[in-house]
Amino acid sequence: MKFARLRWRSWPLRAKVALACALVAGGTIAVAFVSMFLFLQAEMLDVVHQRMDREGRETLWELDRKALRRSDGGITVTAEMLPDSVANRLLEVFDAEGHLAYRSPQLHEYSLDAVAPVEGRFADFTLNGRNLRLGHYRSPLMKLIIATPLGTYDATMKRIFWSAAIALPSIILLSLAGGIWVARRALVPVQEIIDAAQSITAEEFERRIPIPTSEDELRALTEVLNRTFDRLESAYKLAIRFSADASHQLKTPVTVMRMTIEDLLKTQGLTEAHSVGLNDLLHQTRRLSSLAEALMLLARADAGALEIRTVETDIRSLIEGCVEDGELLAERRGVTVQFECPETLLAVADPSRVEQVLLNLIENAVKYNYNGGMIYLRAFRYGKWARIIVSNTGNPIHPDRQPFIFDRFSRGDGNEDVAGHGLGLAIARELAAAMFGDLALLRSDEEWTEFEFILPAVRGAGALQKKRTMPLNFLAPPPRR
Repeated sequence: MKFARLRWRSWPLRAKVALACALVAGGTIAVAFVSMFLFLQAEMLDVVHQRMDREGRETLWELDRKALRRSDGGITVTAEMLPDSVANRLLEVFDAEGHLAYRSPQLHEYSLDAVAPVEGRFADFTLNGRNLRLGHYRSPLMKLIIATPLGTYDATMKRIFWSAAIALPSIILLSLAGGIWVARRALVPVQEIIDAAQSITAEEFERRIPIPTSEDELRALTEVLNRTFDRLESAYKLAIRFSADASHQLKTPVTVMRMTIEDLLKTQGLTEAHSVGLNDLLHQTRRLSSLAEALMLLARADAGALEIRTVETDIRSLIEGCVEDGELLAERRGVTVQFECPETLLAVADPSRVEQVLLNLIENAVKYNYNGGMIYLRAFRYGKWARIIVSNTGNPIHPDRQPFIFDRFSRGDGNEDVAGHGLGLAIARELAAAMFGDLALLRSDEEWTEFEFILPAVRGAGALQKKRTMPLNFLAPPPRR
């Protein structure tokens, strides 16, 4: 039952409306059919009873006139005395004392009196496969029990039943088709509202949903959504402005602090304690400066104002330069860096932004590695895309954190002792997207953590396919030694 409810909730609204229409129509028709069937059954039985009452009274009247009265008080009845209307009926006639005066020859030794109802009532029974209805009638001289066949009644009711049974599914199907048509027509304005709402992005936040001309609930919904978008746009712009202003206002005093600390470090006669303290302050001011620059860049990305100048360039030299910088960082921890790239690898990208993304990935690969670990960088062209995969050993990213690894201020391992603000991957993905590429986490397990940086190799490369169609052994790094 719970599974069925979940499945029902996942259905589109038009399917729910169509099914509801079919169920309501089918249920209404079914109730109407049952009511009609019972009504017709009662009416037809009433017709049978009226005919039986008429035939019973006529038969008693004829027999009262024609029956022979015997000296012992009994009566004698023959078939010739019966009216023509009951000549073929099954019946029994008894005198006032209850002695049998006449029995239809078709009954043989079967007695209707044994199953007869009380006077004024009717009873059903079956004889030789025929459904019959018994009636009980009296006069001062005799008692009559007459049986009327129900073959015509049964055949009529069966035809009505099967006609309705055949018509009901057809009505339900027609109701379903009609419900689909009505739902589709009725939900067209809703779909237009959905499409218009989906087109409102951070880059085009000023767009609004066109207001329908009709004065109905859809117009009210559109107006509510537009007012909501107005409030969201105002809050969004306020947040961007605050982030940009805060970053800009921080940049100057932090720069002055850094320069002042650097000048103080050059002062002669500093004690060792003062020198250590100033170096710590210099390190923290550099972190503040880096944070201010990162926030400024993200604010520009949110506002759609990132400065990206894409050109067709061979990124092999860029990758080599980033790998050399990474080797200097890795050397301190004994981390080995391996690099694999074709002689020429063209991409449509902004060279400075490509370096920024790669340096971030390599710096993270060193930072979250262990002493004596390994970094393996592979670059290649696959279809219309240039792909760069950065793999590193080290502790894996916890599965609970992986879906949020590109969120701002998110840390892969949650270790606050590792330097960083949790903005590097968020910035790297924004830059990759601005160059019409992508940055994704391929895997993170006990063997390797792999990030894939994708760039268009030709202009107008088309929609980026999120599904990886390359064979796994093509993506896999070399085995660890």
